[in-house]
Amino acid sequence: MLTCRENQVLNLIGRRLRCRQIARVLAIGESTVRKHRANICSKLGFHHTAQLVAHALRTRPTAAADIGNGPWQTLRPRECEIVRELCRGQTSKQIARQLRISHRTVEKHRQNAMRTLYVHDMATLMRLAEDNNGNA
Repeated sequence: MLTCRENQVLNLIGRRLRCRQIARVLAIGESTVRKHRANICSKLGFHHTAQLVAHALRTRPTAAADIGNGPWQTLRPRECEIVRELCRGQTSKQIARQLRISHRTVEKHRQNAMRTLYVHDMATLMRLAEDNNGNA
């Protein structure tokens, strides 16, 4: 049985991310990613990383499930909160007033969320959140 973190690593391997990218998404070290990868191989009975990658690609969840189980879980609570409010049509300044923080802090949380999710524009971020039933 894989741990939650090992499932996250496996999911990201299925998205064709490299160790360095997985480490950034999960905010862990590359050596930790390699250790998780080795543990996954051991638990699933694989002897080569290529076998693991093939398995990850075969068992990769659909896009909607992928969002719920993948990088969305790695967002910090405040980043999720910011994304939810943006999806409700709030501006950065409105969110800042509501949360009693600087609008620049709101923008930084939004940037961090977009980087974590490998999203490059707000439209895609909104679409991903919508596909996730608003459960950012």
